[in-house]
Amino acid sequence: MGEVRSIDVQGYSCPYPLHITLMEMSKIGQGDRLEILLDNPPSCEDIPIAAGKKGYKVLEVTKLDETLRKIVLEK
Repeated sequence: MGEVRSIDVQGYSCPYPLHITLMEMSKIGQGDRLEILLDNPPSCEDIPIAAGKKGYKVLEVTKLDETLRKIVLEK
């Protein structure tokens, strides 16, 4: 496992969490991971789909509480 980065996109609505996530994924190295904290339900569905299309691995989608989710991607 490589480096692990985290971003917090709570409070942002679509499409910003997705755009921010993809921008951050483009900056990390192969084998590195990105943890995303978010509270926008549509983004919880959109990010894993878009990540898969880009060839990234979706390692985790976790419900932390009623609104907060964590997604972990690997490049």
